[in-house]
Amino acid sequence: MLRGDPARRLPAVDPVDRELTRSRGTCLENLAQAGDAVGLEASNTPVTDGEAVANVRLAPRAPHPDAPAVLNALRRRRIVRSG
Repeated sequence: MLRGDPARRLPAVDPVDRELTRSRGTCLENLAQAGDAVGLEASNTPVTDGEAVANVRLAPRAPHPDAPAVLNALRRRRIVRSG
């Protein structure tokens, strides 16, 4: 189950939790891509139980043929906040 930590909210700069929601979505997408690369299919079901966002299930499948490149790209992924 993917959930957020309410103690890590930043209400002064993200009063409606927009960035927190985006972060959770990014986590789900990264999990799906990494799982696909190593031979796991990630499926998620939305949840509306408090801080929970989704139930995630991983099921075996054939690994992606470019697994090393995909995993390397995920490791290098960064947010750049500059002009």
